[in-house]
Amino acid sequence: MKFLSKNIKINIVLVIGLALIFTGILLLTGYFAINPQSIFLFRGVILFILGAVLLFIELMTPTKTWLMFISVVLMLISVIFVMSDVGFLPFGIKNLWPSFIIIFGLSLILFSFYKNKQMKAVYLIPALTIIFFGVFFMLFSMKVIKANFVSLASKLWPLLLVLCGGILITIYFMQHHNLLKIVQDKTTIKEDDE
Repeated sequence: MKFLSKNIKINIVLVIGLALIFTGILLLTGYFAINPQSIFLFRGVILFILGAVLLFIELMTPTKTWLMFISVVLMLISVIFVMSDVGFLPFGIKNLWPSFIIIFGLSLILFSFYKNKQMKAVYLIPALTIIFFGVFFMLFSMKVIKANFVSLASKLWPLLLVLCGGILITIYFMQHHNLLKIVQDKTTIKEDDE
């Protein structure tokens, strides 16, 4: 019971620390912003508060590790909303939406470390694929690639099938390798016991 009480206090300290950091960022951006009275500023604040609440719930009930993933995604997206809404970023959300996809992929990597205490291929490969697509869409969104995305996608969509198949095959071989390693370790232990 003493451990649980101490753990709750530590988690409350984490949530308060996150709230203070975000409040400080919000006040600084409001001070230096081009348009500090932006009504849209509240959407970022609401997303951050929701993410902090979900993080607190996850830390109180560690069996729901998916809440950690959602809370990190919400808090990082809220920072992009605030930075865009106050004018720190020269682009609007219309151009920055692929960054949400990149955040989703990065959060999946963090989630894998949090849940498994190591990186697993089941999380790493989809996360890297999501990040790749986010960067790819960002190139179109920021007009680095001047081609029309719809016409390019209509011609190259079979590459998506190839990519998905390659991802599944890579996951299969990585899991197969890990399974063989576990079987070899068990047979080595049995031989040592005899």
